[in-house]
Amino acid sequence: MGRGASTVVAVLLVLLTCLAAASLPALWFSDDYREIFRSDDADFRLLDTLSARFGEDEQQVVVLLETRDLVDAGAVKRLETLTRALEALPGVTSVIAPTGVSGLFRLVNGDGENERLRETLRRHPLLAGRLVSTDLRSALLLVNLDSNLRQVADQLPVLNALDRTLDAHRGPGVSLSRAGLPFVRAETVTTVQRDQVVFTTVGLLLGALIALAAFRALAPAVLVAFAPVVAMLWLFGVLAWSGEPVNVINNVVPVLVLVIGMTDTVHYTRRFQSLRAKDVTQAEAAWRALRQVAMPCALATLTTMAGFLSLALAEVDMVRRFGVTAAAGLALSLVAVLGITPLLAAWTPLGRSRRAPAQLLSPAKARQLVSRVTARPVVVSLVGTGLLLAGLAAAASLHADYRYQEFLAEDSPTREALQAMDRSFGGTLPVRVLVNWPPGAPPATVLEVIEGVDRVLGDNITGGETQSILAALRVAGGGADDPANPLAQVPERIRAASWDDASRSALVEIRVPDHGAAWLTPRIERLESELATLADRYSGFTVQVNGLAPVTARASLRMLDTLAWSLALAAAVITATLCLAFRSLRIGLVSLLPNLLPLAAICGFLWLAGRPLQFTTLTLMTIVLGLAVDDSIHFLAAWRRAADAGKDALASAVASVGNALVVTTALLVAGFGALGLSQAPLMSLFGWLSALALLVALLADLVFLPALLRAWSGRYGPPATAGASP
Repeated sequence: MGRGASTVVAVLLVLLTCLAAASLPALWFSDDYREIFRSDDADFRLLDTLSARFGEDEQQVVVLLETRDLVDAGAVKRLETLTRALEALPGVTSVIAPTGVSGLFRLVNGDGENERLRETLRRHPLLAGRLVSTDLRSALLLVNLDSNLRQVADQLPVLNALDRTLDAHRGPGVSLSRAGLPFVRAETVTTVQRDQVVFTTVGLLLGALIALAAFRALAPAVLVAFAPVVAMLWLFGVLAWSGEPVNVINNVVPVLVLVIGMTDTVHYTRRFQSLRAKDVTQAEAAWRALRQVAMPCALATLTTMAGFLSLALAEVDMVRRFGVTAAAGLALSLVAVLGITPLLAAWTPLGRSRRAPAQLLSPAKARQLVSRVTARPVVVSLVGTGLLLAGLAAAASLHADYRYQEFLAEDSPTREALQAMDRSFGGTLPVRVLVNWPPGAPPATVLEVIEGVDRVLGDNITGGETQSILAALRVAGGGADDPANPLAQVPERIRAASWDDASRSALVEIRVPDHGAAWLTPRIERLESELATLADRYSGFTVQVNGLAPVTARASLRMLDTLAWSLALAAAVITATLCLAFRSLRIGLVSLLPNLLPLAAICGFLWLAGRPLQFTTLTLMTIVLGLAVDDSIHFLAAWRRAADAGKDALASAVASVGNALVVTTALLVAGFGALGLSQAPLMSLFGWLSALALLVALLADLVFLPALLRAWSGRYGPPATAGASP
């Protein structure tokens, strides 16, 4: 490419970069769980209906007060003052507390009255097991936040003020802790953001050191990193321009763009350096290196993009958008790598060095490695295949799961509070049941149905006490004064929390522990079956299970199932693409096995550790599959070129791209492996599994793949078809 054409391309690329940078202020982070799992189905429509009628369960903070004796004048006083202080906080709309029961705690005067209060609390329909523990040592305060504060950034000032309020009310013998989805979200987001900043910095520093060691000069190291970083900037610009937020699902895409781009620029830069060391001119070396790596890079990117685009068929909207975002990011990465890197190499000081790249695998070492591997190619192939089958068997026994606490550190105050609330009250995540009745239904019949729902909930869900209008009725004396209007004695404020005359609906709730979607979903399905049987006995009545916990539990399992199937579809698409690209069914099938081996290693580790499939592990598998395919394609392209030239194809391929594979693996292990130091267990697992999978991928390309090629294709590989080499 001449200077004129290069100038035009450079101007276009600079313009694109400036437009992306100008869009960055519009980029935003979404942490709304409801939107992350949302799909256009009956569950989410009902969830919106419930929220409009009875409030949003995800906008509630739960405060736990623990003391030696709740029925103590000092404890009661502290509970009352804490309640008033929380009610006064900006952003708090209401506080439901034990002391809100009119006049009840005024009984705290003498020993006799205290005993009377203890008995009352143990039997009180609104308090026992709901806001006061049965051992009378714990109390819950339910703090409802303004529904307009939906994002963590909006909620943080309120949550910080709440924490300061709790600090001010702690004292000897009194423990105060807090949980609830707002704190889970806030801690998750801050943990992820902090880890990304810290470990990206650590990873980049380690990567820079590795690049300097591998390329023995600063210029080629910059050449490797420049285009992938620009591609990541372009992606952020596209997200900002399109209004698509960054969220806990797609925040891995920028990392994917960076690492896939770097694997391609490493291959390009090593080819460019090798040509420069042979005294090829700077411009000629830049364009010749591009011709040698362009097709493998394009093929690798297109196959990985096809896998992500398969997610566009997913039921959950967020998964569909994740697939499209990832595919777009990879396309931008390919444009940046093939457009920017050659221009920098051809016309800037970054391409002037004539120093040859470091040879970790010299031609002699490459021949020695290949001779050892291919001395018994069938044995090596069978061992590798056996390990792959073992990993796939482990994968078949894994189950998918999702928990709200996935990103919380082991010593997180929110995690500790959730566990304490589970012990004292049976859980903090509400499962909601909506009862609708037909016009003219007698109130007694409606209450009979609600009582049946209460009973079925208690029989099927392990958690806290059920909450419904029945508790308020028991306090009001059962409505005996007016049988035609049994709710007449129930204060409007209490009635509105679980009864809506306008829509002829009532709410029944029970709180469950965060044992995960795999634990909750089958219980919800069994509950729905029994409630349907109950509703069938009453003409015109409907009973529906809902709430953020069961809705997101089911949505998360569907999402995980979709991601798992997309991996299988991606593997099939990649295999078919490689068969077409290399015009050989054998090569396509052979290349599939080493690409799956890193995924099998991840599944084997999870099985041995007794861990389920989660979002992080499935997204990691997607990333690793893309990286493994990228390296395999570069290896196969070099192998085919050597076979066309009549050389010892395997030794030549290992000598040609083996060094690049070692360098890219070291860079990626440094970047991803740094996450192993995270305090959040799931992020730490992501880091260590990344390092394991990347090392297995390297061994698969340098050991397993050559053995398979020798065993299946003979010494030099299949005869080349003209024009077939990528």
